Formats: sequence, C-alpha cells, structure tokens
Amino acid sequence: MASLNFNLSDLDDSLFDDQPSFEPVPQDTYTLMITDTEMATTQKGGQMLKLSMQIVDGAYKGRKIWDNLNLVNSNPTAVEIAQRNLGSICKAIGVESVTESAVLHNKPFKAFVGIEIGTNGYSDKNRVKKYDHRPLGGGITPAPQVQAAPQTAATTSAAPWAK
Repeated sequence: MASLNFNLSDLDDSLFDDQPSFEPVPQDTYTLMITDTEMATTQKGGQMLKLSMQIVDGAYKGRKIWDNLNLVNSNPTAVEIAQRNLGSICKAIGVESVTESAVLHNKPFKAFVGIEIGTNGYSDKNRVKKYDHRPLGGGITPAPQVQAAPQTAATTSAAPWAK
C-alpha cells in the first residue's frame, strides 16, 4: 500500500475541462521537433532509439508523436530503415554526426505522419511514414553576403595585362 497526501478539494476544477486529445492527428505533413530521446533494448536484444516528438505549428501544435529507430537489430532491413530515417532527420536539421542524441533535440523538420490502424484491442495511432531530409525552407542556403569594397582609382584602373 502507498501512502498519499492527496485531497481533491486542492485541485482547480478547470483542470478537468481541458483534457488533451489522444485521437490520432489527420494524415498529413507536419513540422516536428524531437523533444526527448532514449536508447532502449528491444525484446530480442537489439537497440532502438526512442524518439518523442512534438508538432510545432498549425492546428495540432503541441500534439505528441513517437517513433522507434531499430539501430541494432538482427533484421538488416529494420536497421537500414532506421539508418535512413535517422539520416533524413540529420540532413534536415544540419547535423553531420551524432554521438549524443541530445543534438537532435529542439530542431524543427518536416515529416509525413500517417495513421496506423489499431489491432488486438489497441486504438489507432499516428506513425511517421517518411522523414523529409530537406532542411526547412527547401534546403536553399543563401550565399554569404559580401560587402563590396569601395571604388578607388586603384581598383577602377585597368588590369596591367589589359593595357
């Protein structure tokens, strides 16, 4: 038995009014951001990177999406998919290599989120179907702005070989 110090009268009634929805968000492309990561052991002894993500804009801002990347697995296809997904995230957020998963946190990227139909009594849930490897803004990196040197007599005269 656990000892608790809880009294319902201490809670504000508005706490019960705004319950979060656990229904899946509609299938669409969303801007996501990884908020937490954890390495975990799979049931068969592999290793997966568990991603907790959040939608960062639009009508579903704040909603959570989760994914697992099977980085160490006896199934080479599962590893290939995980590496491709992690690679897409890294390309999208501009990270070349990862030694600590925290470098993936709080950097927005796009992903196509679908709905996986629930089975065995479980509800439907969202599943990332494809991570977009392109950086936000279409991946176009603006050229650095170089300020032109002021024109002087020395810079405006013809080059020696042109005389």
